[in-house]
Amino acid sequence: MTMIHSVVMIIAAELQEKASLLECAIGKDEAPLPGKTYVRPLSPDGSEPVTHWGCHTWETQAFLDGKEAAKSGDYPPSVDFAVYGLSKDDAHSAAAGLIVSVRDIAVRPRDHWDEVLAASGLVPVVIKTEDLKL
Repeated sequence: MTMIHSVVMIIAAELQEKASLLECAIGKDEAPLPGKTYVRPLSPDGSEPVTHWGCHTWETQAFLDGKEAAKSGDYPPSVDFAVYGLSKDDAHSAAAGLIVSVRDIAVRPRDHWDEVLAASGLVPVVIKTEDLKL
């Protein structure tokens, strides 16, 4: 049986685009950007500007092993960064900049999310509906 883990990932705002493109390159997200991975806006006090972007997902150990390998620049030869306008250095800087927290499947996702945000000194940014461009 494949073990599934609760995973929270956070990336600095200046690396969001590269991190999203990296997720596309490894087959975990799809263009157009900003994709569907790092979509939760965060900041130290909950106000704009957004300083970080985050997400929660359920993933297998193979995914986690791939994230760990990516932090050291070790990617499968099948990953074509150029298709997404990334260099291997771009991908490495995005992977190295990730905050990744993993918990057992028994954890409640919201509790995991809240713990990671508290440990990182971040809170969700609340965007007023009148500020949204629809």
